[in-house]
Amino acid sequence: MRILILGGTRFIGKKILNNLLDSSNEIWVISRRKFSIKNKIIFLNMERNNGINALKDKEFDLTIDFIAYEEKDIANIYNKINSKRYILISTTWITRLWEGKVGDEFKLINNNNLHLSEVTKKYLIGKYQCEKHLLKLIERGFNAKIIRFPIVLGNGDHTRRLDFYIERIMDNEPIIQIKDHNNKVQIACLNNLSNAFIEWINICEKYPINIWEALPNNGLTSRELIKSMAISLNREIEFIDIPKIKLEENLPEFLILEPFWKEKNLDISKTNIYKYIKLEPKSFYDCTFANKVIEQTDLRKKEINYFAKYL
Repeated sequence: MRILILGGTRFIGKKILNNLLDSSNEIWVISRRKFSIKNKIIFLNMERNNGINALKDKEFDLTIDFIAYEEKDIANIYNKINSKRYILISTTWITRLWEGKVGDEFKLINNNNLHLSEVTKKYLIGKYQCEKHLLKLIERGFNAKIIRFPIVLGNGDHTRRLDFYIERIMDNEPIIQIKDHNNKVQIACLNNLSNAFIEWINICEKYPINIWEALPNNGLTSRELIKSMAISLNREIEFIDIPKIKLEENLPEFLILEPFWKEKNLDISKTNIYKYIKLEPKSFYDCTFANKVIEQTDLRKKEINYFAKYL
């Protein structure tokens, strides 16, 4: 099978790419990032659109797209790449843009109420627009699927999202928790999710489902996650519960930059890939965190100064 991968040279994408190499596939990769080329990979070190233009006369059995961030990215694929199947990698975080617990409701809410950084907000709105445009093309006969990945943890995580907590665990100062907010973070295990995705590719064509999700069945509260990290780092920690309204008044940056408090608990729906494959989902892996002191950020300094006023 001839497969085109757009992006996919880091973390979950790289793991999936390596899994695909284990078979008899011929793999083409477009990425602006340098990548160590292995056998069976034809690598185009180009920007997305330049790579697509270079391949417009090629035929592919499957295209997996990790780097579609705007509606025009979907249109460009549809118009220029001759692929029998197309898979858009999206994110379960997209549901932060609307109310409700089901992933396909599409009820947008006021952007000012999201407590998201401008970068994250732009990313999610872009993915939302990609999904909407792709669904229109599917109605016109384009053979495509959307799959939303959750937060993924594992070796090689380039996002460094857990550094937010490591910084706070290692400085021996109290850690803020949002009072009366005890949602669970539905985190996937890198190896488990990449294996599940490969299995899903082989069976998803059998089902008339356009938007899929890859959520584990359960997760951890942020407090449980931090405790787990602290144990691994051999540290004692103290939590301070502060009402969200107080943080909005005095430390609004915390609500924007804290990685997981905004995580919605999504119901496991009929579109969850684990309902259709033989693999059991794993939500969190037994990892050892790097015992390192991270340079104290301006936000952390504000938190420490605020503790004396709040307590």
